[in-house]
Amino acid sequence: MKYLILSYISVLCFNGYGETEPDSLAYYLENSKAFYKVRDYKNVKHELSKSFKYQSTVNITYNFGREYLLLGQNYKSLGVYDTAIVYFDLALELLNSKYEIQEIAETHLEKGRIYRSTAKYSKAFNSFHTSLELFKSVNDSSRIGKLKLNIGNVFNDLNRFDNAIANYNEAISIYKLINEEDGLAGCYNNLGNIYTYNEEFDSALVYLYKALQVRVGNGNDHQISYIYQNLSSVYLQQNKFDSALVYIEKSIDINNAFPSSYELHLDYYFLGEIYKAKGNFKKAIKYYNKTYDWAILNNSIHTLKDICLSIGISLYDEGKRAESAYYFNQYRLYHDTINVDNPKIEDEFVNYEIVKDSMRTKELILEKDISKIEHSNLELKKTIEINNTKYLWLFVGLGGLSVTLILFSFRKRLRQANLHKRILEDQNEELKRTLISKEEKETLLKEVHHRVKNNLQIVNSLIRLQSHYTSSENYQLRIRETENRIGSMALIHEKLYKSGNLSKLDAKLYIKDLIVNVLDSYQPITEIGFQLDISEVSLSIDTLIPLGLIVNEIISNSIKYAFTNRSEGDIIIKLTDDFKHFTISDNGVGTDLDYAELSENSLGMELIETLCDQLDGKLKFEGVGGFKYSFVFAKLA
Repeated sequence: MKYLILSYISVLCFNGYGETEPDSLAYYLENSKAFYKVRDYKNVKHELSKSFKYQSTVNITYNFGREYLLLGQNYKSLGVYDTAIVYFDLALELLNSKYEIQEIAETHLEKGRIYRSTAKYSKAFNSFHTSLELFKSVNDSSRIGKLKLNIGNVFNDLNRFDNAIANYNEAISIYKLINEEDGLAGCYNNLGNIYTYNEEFDSALVYLYKALQVRVGNGNDHQISYIYQNLSSVYLQQNKFDSALVYIEKSIDINNAFPSSYELHLDYYFLGEIYKAKGNFKKAIKYYNKTYDWAILNNSIHTLKDICLSIGISLYDEGKRAESAYYFNQYRLYHDTINVDNPKIEDEFVNYEIVKDSMRTKELILEKDISKIEHSNLELKKTIEINNTKYLWLFVGLGGLSVTLILFSFRKRLRQANLHKRILEDQNEELKRTLISKEEKETLLKEVHHRVKNNLQIVNSLIRLQSHYTSSENYQLRIRETENRIGSMALIHEKLYKSGNLSKLDAKLYIKDLIVNVLDSYQPITEIGFQLDISEVSLSIDTLIPLGLIVNEIISNSIKYAFTNRSEGDIIIKLTDDFKHFTISDNGVGTDLDYAELSENSLGMELIETLCDQLDGKLKFEGVGGFKYSFVFAKLA
């Protein structure tokens, strides 16, 4: 009767005009799901409360298992984990195990995530395993992949990296089959974290940029922030602080939309780590405290453990020994709390491996049988010593036993051979899908030779031109300028290699990294800020090399001459949406000289004009109130 009533309500809610009818259970439930998708948690709770009131008003019998599941998800997103667990348990009591397997499995998955967040790994593992078996029973490949990903995360948290990598790779295989890019990016991201932890930074960057490429394609800003955090961590560990700051600031820009979120406070933690590494302990502690306050409010033991250690180290290095002692003691307390659960976890892992691999169980039974047979052999040998007359029968028995063992061994080897054959066939298929054909390799090699030839010609021309402007007094400055010009070209090839796209690059990201390189080269005393108003565009290498050289020359000139006797200044770079108008300006001292006077005996100005012509552009120069270079191109491509 209950399901007939629900079916009738559903028909009323979706009949006629394609809209849900107000004042119905289904209407409030759909509304609450819609608010949950946009993370408007206050309205989720409000809509569900109206659902409960409506049920009592119309006096019908209704199973609120799904509503309790959604309420639990709501409180979990807000970080109120104890309340979330209560609602998840209520949902499990009410959901029908026969008709609502998906919802039951989803509830166990959500509980596992909370237990992992609060370092209750044994419970997390049990919840994930239960959810996995349920999703397998309904052949839900997407959720099976997600469970493999989450189980890999538990192994990762406990530094069992081989198990973590194995689960991530299983998830990747599933996500590739069903073409689910979101899960694929999650696996790449986590693999990048493992390689970062083990200081294999090149491998880490390969996986993180793979994840970033997938996330950018999906436009999922919330998930992109995780990858920016991890890229910042890699560059931090390599002491590349400017690159680390660039990526963590990108993450903060995304997560500022959610001021109470875990992700934003993880950004603050990373920001503190960067300033600590730079020796600015006061700033580091400022950002650590933001994360600490959030972790206390949300009872995140893992986060509290890490943040207490970081604050303690920063206070100690700042000379505040007494204050640091408190945080070191707190770190030890949280560390011990987490490790209490580890013995139970080991037992769960053993049980899981036995359940997961039934073949291993059979092998253990077979080994036990063989052990018994060997024991029987010893008894037979003793019998031989007692009674030689039974030697013949013993020989026959041993012969039969040998045949039995040979048969066992043969069957085992046959199973292994078949397994290896299947693995090799899968690997061959993967290679066939991924290997570049002979013709493609030849074309690619010709393209590489062509680009190398062109770039060497450009380098040769730059050095030859520079020699006309070099003297014994300025040769060191000229060499540095030449290094910067070659560096701007090398940066393009480095980013092409890392991106996997050998034809085009993100212009904005390239110019940001180029700015960092130029600043590192000159190390100006003046504090210079950069404002980039560059539209999203990917440009070819033939366009980026001359454009990068133009940017290098103009920024170098501004750093050297624009801010004389000033403590700070700004440089503005703009590229309009039509990709035709490109300007670089500063608010420095400017000049009274016209363009012709500035160009006299200046290789930089000569290069700017030559490169502008190469891109079929026109240049306009202004020197009043700061330098301003305005370019008009046919269209950058």
